[in-house]
Parts: sequence; C-alpha cells; structure tokens
Amino acid sequence: MTSSGKYTVSETARAAGISRQAYYKWLNHRLSLREQQEREVLEEIKRIEKRHQDSVGYDKMVRLLNRTIPLRVDTLNNKSVISRGCFE
Repeated sequence: MTSSGKYTVSETARAAGISRQAYYKWLNHRLSLREQQEREVLEEIKRIEKRHQDSVGYDKMVRLLNRTIPLRVDTLNNKSVISRGCFE
C-alpha cells in the first residue's frame, strides 16, 4: 500500500491472482467489432427495459430491437445478448 492509502498495480494483480502483464494487456485491449455490436445492443436493451418498466419478454424485445437497430440484432446470437442484458 502506498502512503496515500492506495494499492499498487503489483499488489492488486497479486491479490487477483494474475500477472501485471495480464492486467496491462486487459487494460489496453481494443474491443472487437462483435464486442462493440454487443455493447450497443446491450445499451439499447437497457433503454428499452427502462422505458417499459422491465416488463419486456424475449419476442417483444427482439421486435423492439429490430426497430431501433435494424439488421444488427440478426447478426448476433439474440438469446445470449438479450439474456446477458437482462441480468446485468
């Protein structure tokens, strides 16, 4: 621990059971196109759920997503993206 009460990267990585190199690799990695698309879909899922007060089923969610993000939802695995969006 440093004098300011914060933990160093080495201490944090050791506590997490990873190397400093693995931490920096994760920190600086770029999202793939698929990861970017999934994040966009997840953000839209959250907006739709909030707008509909968390009462949207799978079929309705896919219809609403296809209206707001045309064709993109078809390129992703709908069920995995939607289920992750509902539980985050």
